[in-house]
Amino acid sequence: MRKIIKEPLVHFLLLGSLIYGASYFTVDNDKNSQEIVVTEGKLEQLAILFRKTWQRPASQEEFKSVIDEYVLEQAAYLEGVNLGLNTNDIVITRRVRQKLDFIAEESGPKIEATNKVLTLYLKENAEKFKTESRYTFKQVFFESAQLNNETINVWLSKLNSNATLDISQLGKSSFFAPLYTQKSTREIEREFGVNFAASFINMPVREWQGIIHSAYGAHLVYVEAIQVGRLPSLAEVRSKVIREWEHEQRQAAIKNFYQELLTRYPVTVMWPKDSTKVSSLPSDKSEG
Repeated sequence: MRKIIKEPLVHFLLLGSLIYGASYFTVDNDKNSQEIVVTEGKLEQLAILFRKTWQRPASQEEFKSVIDEYVLEQAAYLEGVNLGLNTNDIVITRRVRQKLDFIAEESGPKIEATNKVLTLYLKENAEKFKTESRYTFKQVFFESAQLNNETINVWLSKLNSNATLDISQLGKSSFFAPLYTQKSTREIEREFGVNFAASFINMPVREWQGIIHSAYGAHLVYVEAIQVGRLPSLAEVRSKVIREWEHEQRQAAIKNFYQELLTRYPVTVMWPKDSTKVSSLPSDKSEG
């Protein structure tokens, strides 16, 4: 929270809110009476920002330019607020929402990421962390026009009856490698296509199968071995579990923050009585 409070943009938003509030209650005041104050803390902040950006301290002339630019930026903001330019501006609205999200993230209860908490999260979200099954397989590729049922049966019989048969010269051998080792489903998808990879789910081991269609043609496939996917231990994936757990904690905090926030503001959605007159509206709308 302290980091957020120290951010220049938070100062920018808070200052803008204060000025807007003051101008609301003192409409007749001279706009020129609004003062821009560059505090010692702000000077230090600007100096640190320059150093981080350019990897060196600013010279006196450079730092004066930085201050001048900051003052100009603040003056432009104040004048824009006085002119009402911040009203109904989607860019400002979204930026304020983004900053409020940061505050919302900090609003949730602070739960320590203990081994017990992380182990439970790992088990409850096993699909996020389970390793992919990996397949070692052989394949023979044919153009679809080369195959018919009789040809397929002949090839399958030859291959299944002779485990030592050299397949490197069979079919269109120049298109794909005859042997693939320890390939995940995603890797097989990238190489052969989604349908081809999906066929491995129920494919028998150590038996030639076909035809298996890929994005390129037809294949005879022999699955030699399967390394079944498993849920790793917490020690193996601790950093990933912490990252995912913290993300969910932040999202839950934001959701709860905004649910409570919406209870403070009445909402009215003014749907047109005849939606057909507004072509961009969906016909099946939900009243809200």
